[in-house]
Amino acid sequence: MKSLNEELFEVKEKQRLKTKWQDHSDRLLESMQKKKAIARELKLELYEKEEDVENLRTFTVGAVMATILGNKQEKMTEREEVLAKSKLRYQDALQAVEELEKEKQMYDEHLETVRYADAEYRDILKRKEELILNTDSVWSEQLFRATEKEVELHGAMQEVNEAIEAGEDAYYSLRDASASLEKASNWSKVDMFGGGMVTTYIKHSHIDDSKNATHRAERRLRQFNEELQDVKNHFNIHVTIGEGLTFADYFFDNIFVDFAVHQKISSSSESISSTMSDVSRIVNELKSTRQSLQRELDEISKERIQILENS
Repeated sequence: MKSLNEELFEVKEKQRLKTKWQDHSDRLLESMQKKKAIARELKLELYEKEEDVENLRTFTVGAVMATILGNKQEKMTEREEVLAKSKLRYQDALQAVEELEKEKQMYDEHLETVRYADAEYRDILKRKEELILNTDSVWSEQLFRATEKEVELHGAMQEVNEAIEAGEDAYYSLRDASASLEKASNWSKVDMFGGGMVTTYIKHSHIDDSKNATHRAERRLRQFNEELQDVKNHFNIHVTIGEGLTFADYFFDNIFVDFAVHQKISSSSESISSTMSDVSRIVNELKSTRQSLQRELDEISKERIQILENS
């Protein structure tokens, strides 16, 4: 049979997760609604241009170059370029909505597993009062407060650990995106000096890879932001990071113009490098916070043991 101390640890962890998952679900819903609004606007825009929007999920930069230019050497017309950018933005919005929906569904399913956490905690409080009144019990108000404080610190430690893990995931995803952009940059240099249709196609294939890698980094960065929000609920910690890696909004302008492509790739690389530095700095701050938490946890644990020994 579990002790009250063990049950308290379990229930407080359930409460922490319930709050965390509900907050995540709410923020995901808000993000999803914004992305859906963007997708609706772009879909309407494409319908007005009599485009088949149902076949755009596999649309790529390389594919549009092959479809529009075929075997020609001509540059895209202004209309073709505007249309291509609209298609890419629409695809990006659809992908984001799909990911957000899946993530929200996951948190909603998690919430079902902790739906009774608050009721379980109220039951523990009731049992605590009974034990305190029982002269044969070691429990006292002082012991319960110390135990609850220890449990809360464990929860805070867990939040920090989860934020650190999310930050490291974001950092490595950014690093992958940076490497992918470097490949695209190398091919864009060749293309600027008359590399021909094959070179242009390869360059845009690498841009597709960069788009996907950057999209993954965006998702990891958003998840890191989510974890930072959870950390802020426990501490007065002032760490923040912008979500400035939206590939569609940042990259698509003039994407099919050779020199502009090279400039955009360079700017994107600089943006990613700057974001990596921010992520690294924040993760280091979190690790420092974790060390402070551990010292505080050790102290309250000793205090609880002393109360037990003196009871």
